[in-house]
Amino acid sequence: MKPIMIILCGLPGAGKSTFKNTFLSSYLSISRDYLRYAYNISPSEEIKIVGTKEQEELITKVFNYEVDTAIKCEKSCVLDNMNNKKYRPDLIRPFKKAGYTIIGVNFKTPLEICKERRKDQISEEVMDKIASNFHYIEQEEVDILYNIL
Repeated sequence: MKPIMIILCGLPGAGKSTFKNTFLSSYLSISRDYLRYAYNISPSEEIKIVGTKEQEELITKVFNYEVDTAIKCEKSCVLDNMNNKKYRPDLIRPFKKAGYTIIGVNFKTPLEICKERRKDQISEEVMDKIASNFHYIEQEEVDILYNIL
């Protein structure tokens, strides 16, 4: 059976982590949010703090190492918070090349609900900026696409 790579995409507060922890807990999770917690940038995985440029460069290196390791071990995995369309092809390509089935899941939670859920962590202005530059996964990027409304 081919390994699976699931990409979760949605605004902060859309429900990606809750979905992952509830329904995909048996999959290897590769998450920048978890890495920020593991490297003491964020006080918990739930409190989403972005680090300095240097810290984020480290997180990117570790994230890429985890992706490479998952592929080498043929582990099915879930990548959380893959919102930037510019970076997705570079992450999807090696999984496709390795024969993974790529599943995309878009969390299309309304912006106002996301703002309310994250109001103690992200200002409305920042949420508006994130939403204005947001790119959901498109069908041509993946083998299977689900939209959660």
